[in-house]
Amino acid sequence: MGHRRGHPGGRRQHRLTGKTPRELTLAIAEGIGQINLESAEEAEMLSAIAHGLGRAVPVALRVNPDVDARTHAKITTGRSENKFGVDIALAPALYARIATLPGLSPKGLAVHIGSQITEGVGAFAAAYRRLGELVVALRAQGLPVTRVDCGGGLGISYRDETPPSPAAFAGAIRAGLGHLDLELMVEPGRWIAGPAGVLLASVLLFYLGLAFAYFVLLPAMFAFLTTTVPEGVVMTTDISAYLSFVLVMGLASGIAFEVPVAVLVAMIFMHLKYDWRLLYFLLIPVCIMAVMMMVVLLPDTPVKKAYQSMARVRAALPSARRR
Repeated sequence: MGHRRGHPGGRRQHRLTGKTPRELTLAIAEGIGQINLESAEEAEMLSAIAHGLGRAVPVALRVNPDVDARTHAKITTGRSENKFGVDIALAPALYARIATLPGLSPKGLAVHIGSQITEGVGAFAAAYRRLGELVVALRAQGLPVTRVDCGGGLGISYRDETPPSPAAFAGAIRAGLGHLDLELMVEPGRWIAGPAGVLLASVLLFYLGLAFAYFVLLPAMFAFLTTTVPEGVVMTTDISAYLSFVLVMGLASGIAFEVPVAVLVAMIFMHLKYDWRLLYFLLIPVCIMAVMMMVVLLPDTPVKKAYQSMARVRAALPSARRR
């Protein structure tokens, strides 16, 4: 996109986790300003491509600082168990190795600890402090470190979140890296683009699965609705509650059918004569059905919550279709 928009190659960087040889070749040919490396294997691949082209490409090593961003598990990327970046303990040796590879010109470090971070700047501060310590250690080995890509992650308010301000974010960067005479880059993509518009889609179909309520959207294919629709209706429901609802309603329906059948059978076998055993046929199904109805009707039971959740989903559907 940067190429199509006419942005100079030297002002662009390639930071995606998966980089194809074709993309890397094009980036080198365009004179890209920086490529962020995710691993030793990627460094070797890029070195072979750049050396084959007779070029030296500026690179930064993405470091995993082992910091918990306290955001959603699927978008946190700065803990040691996450698959992004090189463990900070291994970074000095790999950075030194990169400096010896043909076709690579190491310029600095990169970090990105997660997205949609809203619980203060403590995680940012910890990550940049650790990165600053790494810069000092690398320079002590005589290795060049002139820039740091600070990544992004600055959250925005979708509902009632209170994300940190850009000034607080900048303060965390300044505290950890401001004294090291570095060229700094930031990637506040969500903070820039998130509040700038809305996503519009047509609702084609709505249906309930065993674990979730589904919408079929155009042009969004099939997707879970993991956010909320108007009136705050959460479109996912707990599977245990949903299955409990199905089970109880099935039993209740079966018992409702059993009562008249039981009475009929009792009348036949007792020849329409009174017998105390007739009470078993009448009272036992009635008692079981009463218990089931109490489970359904009493508040704060999984079945009750599941029923209410599905009722709100169905009530919200017409308004969603209008949108």
